[in-house]
Amino acid sequence: MPTVVVTSPELLDLFAQPTFFGTQLDVSLATAQEAVLAQCRRPSDVALLHLGGSELDVLGLARQLHTEPGCDQTRDVIVVPATVDASTLDAVHAALPRGLAVWPCSADELYDILAEQVLLPRRAPRRASADLGVVVELGGTRIETVVCEASVEELRIALPRPIDVGSALTLDFGAHISGQSKTAARIQSIEPRVGGALAGLVLLSPRPEVRGLQAQLALWDVRPGGRDGSLLVTLQGEIDENTTFQGLLARIGGAPDIVFDLHDVSRMNSAGVRQWCGLVAALGASRLTFRRCSLALTIQLSMVPSAVGHAEIASVLGPYACVSCAHEAVRLLPTPVIRSQPALEAPSFPCACGGRLDFDDLPERFFAFLR
Repeated sequence: MPTVVVTSPELLDLFAQPTFFGTQLDVSLATAQEAVLAQCRRPSDVALLHLGGSELDVLGLARQLHTEPGCDQTRDVIVVPATVDASTLDAVHAALPRGLAVWPCSADELYDILAEQVLLPRRAPRRASADLGVVVELGGTRIETVVCEASVEELRIALPRPIDVGSALTLDFGAHISGQSKTAARIQSIEPRVGGALAGLVLLSPRPEVRGLQAQLALWDVRPGGRDGSLLVTLQGEIDENTTFQGLLARIGGAPDIVFDLHDVSRMNSAGVRQWCGLVAALGASRLTFRRCSLALTIQLSMVPSAVGHAEIASVLGPYACVSCAHEAVRLLPTPVIRSQPALEAPSFPCACGGRLDFDDLPERFFAFLR
């Protein structure tokens, strides 16, 4: 079981979020220097050192962890405040921590940072909420129902009664797609509910139009955000010529504060960029924050200013490579860490081989959206 020691109650609170349910992490709080060292001698796998979150000498503690017998295997992650000044950041970089984070951060962001350091279970594809009317043909019976949730791997529908896992059925999308509207499906999960059941379906050899509809349903999800009155919009999958944000705009248009989590945007072509720019422009009256921007999206943000618009970019995923073993990796980079430096430079990180992971792109090009 991975062990984590944290140095502030605020960080500890994040582990109570649903993001960490089922991870079986052994998390402990230590707010004094000797208590942190004692925990790390057990040893601990990760130490989350909150700069400014306590009276600890965090930078001195980080250096001590690298040399203290029994503690040198602990992976230290320094959590810096968003308003960190350049001289403090230089000192943080000199300490060469294994990871960096910016406070405040979300449970999802913390999960990804920890996943870089220890083996955490792969999170299942996010299921987006949906409300799409369909007809199920099962055993000669037609049942009118709705697609409640969608992911890139399955659809979940409401049924009036539980059905055996493995059962075959036909799903009729009706006017939602052109041409042949029926496709074969198989039940791969059942969750009994009051008055019926929620069934997880996998589609069997769906036509391109059906695959496109599923991808569109799974593209976005909207939930209450962490800030007062904010909305959290999660996007996943490809943004291309088949993408439309009309449904999303209808859902979030007029919201004063919107946070976009963009970690799972896997591809964006030129047609998708136009769609994205239209969405950003249409939300001109809202406060927008982009966090955990994927490589595919960050490249477009750096080349197309209207893809950023008036949004604040909180963090991006950056490409890294080891100068010794050529290992390639992706690291979450909080933009205050980059912006606070005189030149746009990305920090280096230790590699598992004992070498160093360096940023594997031209910083002035990759971070052009910060200028």
